[in-house]
Amino acid sequence: MRSAALLALAAVQPACGIPPTPPAPLADAKPDAHPRLPAAALNRECEGCHQQIAQQWRASLHHRSFTSESFQRSFEREPLAFCQSCHAPAADPTSPPPPALAELGVGCISCHTPTTDDVDQLRVGTPAVLAAAPPGAVPTITAPHGVLRSPAFGSNAACARCHEFAFPDAAERGHTALMQSTITEQRTAQDSSSPCASCHMLRVAPNGQRSHAFAASRDLAFLRGAARVTADRVSSERVLIELSPAHLGHAFPTGDLFRRLLVEAEAVGPDYRLLASRQRFLTRHFVRTRKGPSLELLELRRDDRVGLASGTPTQVELDLGPNAVGNPVAWRVVYQRVAYPRGVDEANAVIEGEEELASGSLPAPTSPSTSPKRERRLPP
Repeated sequence: MRSAALLALAAVQPACGIPPTPPAPLADAKPDAHPRLPAAALNRECEGCHQQIAQQWRASLHHRSFTSESFQRSFEREPLAFCQSCHAPAADPTSPPPPALAELGVGCISCHTPTTDDVDQLRVGTPAVLAAAPPGAVPTITAPHGVLRSPAFGSNAACARCHEFAFPDAAERGHTALMQSTITEQRTAQDSSSPCASCHMLRVAPNGQRSHAFAASRDLAFLRGAARVTADRVSSERVLIELSPAHLGHAFPTGDLFRRLLVEAEAVGPDYRLLASRQRFLTRHFVRTRKGPSLELLELRRDDRVGLASGTPTQVELDLGPNAVGNPVAWRVVYQRVAYPRGVDEANAVIEGEEELASGSLPAPTSPSTSPKRERRLPP
């Protein structure tokens, strides 16, 4: 049973490679922990005092975690309690969320609610909120509730519950396989010692307060800062595109299992006619494995995302063939959010949305021994 000094839900604990545990219904909260306010009303109390933070949160993906069109299209295809428990954590995951809790998404009460053990460290019956321990001395504040400072809350443990978990079919697989592996990826990443908040919740105030806009893949400038891209025409037929980690605490892309980078080059003839085209996807490559007459499972076969090995660039060589000789080559790198794969050919996947990260053109070599280099870097 959850405490719920704030009557809510999300325990802040490290992921263990298992599916997230659905939050306990609000009615299970201790009756003496806090006045029995509905979750949405309780969240509005937080917003009433912390207005600047609330404004940032309301524009964030956390707030739209359940109502976003992208999630709704995916949820319509697979309406699983497993998904709803993270995207509408204040609601009972086994039933459609009430409108107020669907609109709430991942709110203040989703992350700042201490567990029963946390609350037991305070005075009995004292409502409290969970907060990170700031750098330096803990500030003296006056608040209408207790404040429980936790070093763990400022670590990756605060994000792990919904950003690393296994496929919910371990019994059928006979083993556990991670569906999202962001926390595990950090162990070998360039910025392996930096917590999630150091990039996704920048400090925005002199007192150390962090932004609650939760910068992520819908922020194009933020996205472009993840890696540096260079392109080199290594011969009259071949192009080498290199992606080097810039500010990465995990693989790129991370999160949803079908996010990917499209790396593409095209030989362009007179009047911009397409003469040749080659592409490659940097992603987790899955195959469907049949486990019986009516059961198919996704099995990971290869992972070639950027940043899996600390600081090591990813090189993609594309051979455009003889049609590229004597002609310029256009290239680009695109971040793609795949709604779902369609068949075995990755190029046929249904794309939910995409952002161009870098692009450029490479002129034809002036001689067989010359290979001009042009590059466009993602901002650091």
